[in-house]
Amino acid sequence: MKFLNLFQNFNLKKILGLRKKKEAYPELISDSEKITRVLLYPQHIHKNKGTLMKSAFRPPAGLDEISVLRHDYSGADFCKEWGRKIESPENGRNYFGVACLRAEEIREVKADVFYSPQDDNPYHGDIKIGYVPEQGKSLPAEIQLKIDTLAKKARLYKDSSPTIGGWSGGDII
Repeated sequence: MKFLNLFQNFNLKKILGLRKKKEAYPELISDSEKITRVLLYPQHIHKNKGTLMKSAFRPPAGLDEISVLRHDYSGADFCKEWGRKIESPENGRNYFGVACLRAEEIREVKADVFYSPQDDNPYHGDIKIGYVPEQGKSLPAEIQLKIDTLAKKARLYKDSSPTIGGWSGGDII
């Protein structure tokens, strides 16, 4: 009987709109929206130059997904917080900063960006290049060109204090 009352109260709250809803963001990403890619050193950054590697926009083998954040909703502090969360210092992957593109710049190379929120990251999205790379195999020339062009268009923002809280890399445009 207690279970039934609990179930009825849950549905009543749902019907009346009294249940707390997750914060929602627009499903469609506008062309003007800033999209950031969290960068890890040395995975995405040339060791000696401190510049963005083209591979920063290459999907992992078996997936046509490059994880990004919807910067217009997340802000720079969240980007850094997320970068610190996904870094793996014990494996030599350290948070470095972000690369930023506008959605229209992604779409100009015949790639696209989609909203794909995660339970622990409501700002998550994916760039899809239209190809699933295979482990150990070279990419077709037209796919490699997309990746190279994304890397060239991306604006690199180094976080000047990557180990302390709060973004310290200047305005992201």
